[in-house]
Amino acid sequence: MTTPSIELTPAGLSADLLAQILPTRPKLLGEFSAAYETYKTATIADLSPRGYYEYVLALQLVDLNWAILQRRASSHVELAAGAMNTVRALLTQAMEKEGDREYDRLLSIHQAAGGEEEDFDDPIDWQGIAPAVENIIGGLTSEDVATRSEAQAHVTAAGLNLEEVLSQTYLNNRKYQRHSDAIPDLERRARQLAGEYREVQRARPIDVSPIIEAEG
Repeated sequence: MTTPSIELTPAGLSADLLAQILPTRPKLLGEFSAAYETYKTATIADLSPRGYYEYVLALQLVDLNWAILQRRASSHVELAAGAMNTVRALLTQAMEKEGDREYDRLLSIHQAAGGEEEDFDDPIDWQGIAPAVENIIGGLTSEDVATRSEAQAHVTAAGLNLEEVLSQTYLNNRKYQRHSDAIPDLERRARQLAGEYREVQRARPIDVSPIIEAEG
């Protein structure tokens, strides 16, 4: 006695039914976002699963590939944020050192003229350093070419090399590495699962419709 094949579509699988046949797993980053739902719907439609097992495999493929996309996006965010934080810190340090040098220069002129340090008015706008740095950081990410070029010129004038900063971020940013290092294993698992899914599809029973000969 053969068990009849149950044809299922994503719309025909209720949440209660899925809760019974799917194992529990940690929630994925962004899983309940509109983007995830759109990606899931499009992927399931493309895979066109038939039956419980194929649908479960299709959901696993959705989750694996979504996890890869999220890891890549997160690694890019961490890399960009890490690089900008490093540039911010180095720019602040460079501007403060320049302020110290200018302070000492003007103080020397003041003292050479017979003045005392106690009556020397600090001419350096220390409070303006942070806003100036943020203005440069904003310029580096601007879509306007002229604004971006000006910001890059400020960075170069401060003695910073953006390529070196990015290289150090690649090597030393643990948050970036955590996301980046997880991607190859996820991609390997996705390839294996995609191969298994194709094998299951090829093993589908062939529907044979009876041929009814027309009566002569």
